[in-house]
Amino acid sequence: MVNDAEATAILTAPGAPFEMENIDVAGQTMRAYRNAPPTMRAVFESMDQYAERDAVLCEGECYTYADQRRIVARFSHVLTGQLGVRPGDRVALASRNGPEFIFSFWSTQVLGAVSVPLNAWWTTEELENAIRSCEPKVVIVDGERWQRLSDVWQKLPVAHWVVVRPDGPLPDTAHRWEVLLASAPEDPQLPTVDVTPTDPATILFTAGSTGRPKGVVSTNRNHCMALMNMMYFGALSRTKADLGLQPTEQAVSLNPFPLFHIGGLLLSYTAAATGSKLILMPRWDTEEALRLCEQEHVTTLASVPTLLHRILEAPELEKYKLSSLGAVTSGAAPLPPSLAARLQQKFGGRVIGANGFGVTETTGGISANAGEDYFAQPQCVGAPFPIVDVCVVDQEGNPLDQGHIGELWVRGSNVASGYWRDPEATAQAFSNRWFHSGDLARIDEQGRMTIVDRLKDVVIRGGENVYGIEVESVLQSCPGVEDVAVIGLPHQDLGEEVAAVVVLKDSQTTVEELQQFAARQLAAFKVPSAWILREEPLPRNAAGKVLKRELRQVAHR
Repeated sequence: MVNDAEATAILTAPGAPFEMENIDVAGQTMRAYRNAPPTMRAVFESMDQYAERDAVLCEGECYTYADQRRIVARFSHVLTGQLGVRPGDRVALASRNGPEFIFSFWSTQVLGAVSVPLNAWWTTEELENAIRSCEPKVVIVDGERWQRLSDVWQKLPVAHWVVVRPDGPLPDTAHRWEVLLASAPEDPQLPTVDVTPTDPATILFTAGSTGRPKGVVSTNRNHCMALMNMMYFGALSRTKADLGLQPTEQAVSLNPFPLFHIGGLLLSYTAAATGSKLILMPRWDTEEALRLCEQEHVTTLASVPTLLHRILEAPELEKYKLSSLGAVTSGAAPLPPSLAARLQQKFGGRVIGANGFGVTETTGGISANAGEDYFAQPQCVGAPFPIVDVCVVDQEGNPLDQGHIGELWVRGSNVASGYWRDPEATAQAFSNRWFHSGDLARIDEQGRMTIVDRLKDVVIRGGENVYGIEVESVLQSCPGVEDVAVIGLPHQDLGEEVAAVVVLKDSQTTVEELQQFAARQLAAFKVPSAWILREEPLPRNAAGKVLKRELRQVAHR
């Protein structure tokens, strides 16, 4: 069995699948994968080799890669021929996960237009703000979002509205998705369009966990490099385990992540580019996920810590045979070590656990930690992928030595070009092609990263930094705790005090017991002095991240 360094050398050597080359990105020399597809259109065209395989399954509807090719070719003709979409035009998508989302995304990409996925959980006002910001030529919505926008859609600067599976009749000025598709030529070729690597491919809005969402502009190259990062990680894991570069059978991926976030979108097109079967869930249901894992022989289950916790706690877990499951990934939020231990206990060495780090601005994952390393250090997010540079800096932007905690900066050919029509925010977050992540991290002697906290979420108690993730990890291991978030509250003497917002599994656990549990494992200044017990779940965004801003607002009342 080879180690990480040996496997990386094998995979990135001259002539190897992930051979490196230097390219120019906006005047900067960066590393890239020589064999990466140049555009997302090229990614789509490469799927023809999987024509007979199942591509997408959602709520009992299954489409092969040949079906997908035909539908995308037809709908792309609708977009360009009937709705006037041209390269560079924005096409917004606002819906739950579903096959039409996938088909609409690819139809936009093959035209060189810009896909703008909108958060399906947003309020009417939030959707309206995003639509006004990106000025799409076409907005594609599902029935729920159409109802949510019913009072404002006519006031918005949109040329065409397309509704997927509406619940009732539509006005004459709006189109049914399926009617438009039926009006297209039966089996056309893709429209002829020139797309280049530097053309924008998406505008993806940040989660907005610390402020108003910003539109992140990612190019075709950014997405293709992000895709290769995911493929590289799969090949690295298989090379280390001496399993060969490609699985011998079709992989089946269950993706509950919303497609309007980079995590869900990246997983979807990685599955497509590798000929995998992608299973979508419009809404999360733990038992339904377990049923799908058994029935569809799922090989990879994507999750966030909250969903993984629900799976491992589910009474129905023992009812289902999960023998096909080979990997369980966790992202979006830090994974408590106690949860990783339960995953290992449940599946033993049969299932590979994995996590990583990435944000919208980096077009998804920049690192990954898997296998034995993952179970040994579940809060480590691994070393950066070959095309990615990282550094940790102090408040003045000076690089820090290994082991020191500072803000994580990221650079690479996968990093986005900036924020949509927001030069001030772009200048603040991107300097000399380095993205300032706003995350505090440390890097060890092997180049592996551990995310310590959000820069804005550090509690400074009497001059001492308290990192919420550390305190949360300890409290998550307390038997009576269902969920927890740590925030800072104003304190007249200390500046801030450490507060823990806790959801209990039952009402038997007391604050005194929680305090004693924390005091046994944490330095005194890290032990919460304020405790807020709540019955309702912690507020989270669609990516699974706790909205600490909301918790602070409630606590201040």
